Amino acid sequence: MEGRFPNAILMALARPRYPDREDELNKWIDGTHFPDLQSTGLLTNATRFVNVDPQPDQPKYVNIYEIYVEDVEEARKSFATLRASLVDAGRMGDLSITEWRIMPRIGSTSTAAAGKSVKGLLINSQNCKDPASEVEFSDWYSNVHIPDIFESGFFHSAYRYENDNPGGFFGKYLNVYETDLDAVEASNGVRSQRTKWEEMGHTNDLGQVTLRLLVRPMHPKS
Repeated sequence: MEGRFPNAILMALARPRYPDREDELNKWIDGTHFPDLQSTGLLTNATRFVNVDPQPDQPKYVNIYEIYVEDVEEARKSFATLRASLVDAGRMGDLSITEWRIMPRIGSTSTAAAGKSVKGLLINSQNCKDPASEVEFSDWYSNVHIPDIFESGFFHSAYRYENDNPGGFFGKYLNVYETDLDAVEASNGVRSQRTKWEEMGHTNDLGQVTLRLLVRPMHPKS
């Protein structure tokens, strides 16, 4: 998001349905799909990322769109109308297998360094193992985990979203971290801090990870 805090995002996780037509998929995304989805102004600042540390059955591509409409439910209805019109017009295509959600922003709007370059993202989605501990889990994330992440120097910005329809790759919470380093390098750097954080009592086991991706930007092209 490069320092921006939209009210919500649409995140789409995709992999090619036909590997031998992947070039065709990529051209369609850039030349047709992004313009179509941004045509009404509901979705803005479309960005696309590619997985740089692929694991079995993970998505290969991540598309993120920013939403500034205040009423997220109205945004969902507007997107459903837009999507239906594109389906009717034969402009949605079937070249990818995609899972997507529209999710509102939660948490602080002071966790980003505007103006810093973004060379990679860590995308992490989680559920809280114990519903009775949701408040504790979110308090730890905001007041312990994020300060530790920033203090490490490996990621400079963080954004958090809440998903009211968990399932598949998407847990209840979605965390997006931006770095000006290579995403794999930054991830390895954070993991190197874990022993220190454990000694400080700064870790917990309330989170159940449903998705962990390391990606680099591919659209818009720099």
